[in-house]
Amino acid sequence: MWLNGEGQLIPAAGPVVREVIKRRVVVPQLVNRDGRWVLEYVPFVVNDKFLRLLLTAERKQDGSLLARVPPVTPGRGRF
Repeated sequence: MWLNGEGQLIPAAGPVVREVIKRRVVVPQLVNRDGRWVLEYVPFVVNDKFLRLLLTAERKQDGSLLARVPPVTPGRGRF
């Protein structure tokens, strides 16, 4: 369930999870600002494949959501 800004509980289905991730998860991105590289944090946009995997993957030993997050770089661990 997700408690939205208006105090309503919303079932955490695909579109809701996508919106929560977009609002709460950021990823670093290098951006060239007039010849100077800076690190900015931008919202993480979840694609359909990632969302489907996150919501339907078999449960790991601890059953947590974090345990089901696929690695950022396949074969290199979670982070």
